[in-house]
Amino acid sequence: MNIRTLLIAAFTLTLLISCDTKQRPIDQLTDLTENLKANSQDYTEQEWQKVDKQLEQINIGLEKYQNQYTDAEKEHIGKLKGTCLWYETQHSVKNLKQGMKDAVKEAKGMIEGFTDAASDK
Repeated sequence: MNIRTLLIAAFTLTLLISCDTKQRPIDQLTDLTENLKANSQDYTEQEWQKVDKQLEQINIGLEKYQNQYTDAEKEHIGKLKGTCLWYETQHSVKNLKQGMKDAVKEAKGMIEGFTDAASDK
């Protein structure tokens, strides 16, 4: 193997590694988005916490290469982030509804307890 072939191989390997590194956070975000679409309705609280951590790590990777992304890649990333945000919002709304239902039940119990105690006097 001559020097020229070795340099070409090294350059090609470096180019492939750098492209893969830049693309990795986009691929991870794509995978997470597809997973949310397919499975988020059945996620547990622990799984949602895992999603939050994954998004945090993905965003760190995206920020690292922000200046290297084309406008089309940035638009694609934005679309993926928007989709993830929609599923996270749906989860938050579901939790809020349940929290409100629980608060109403507790308030009803408090009123009954208050009136029971008042009628005992």
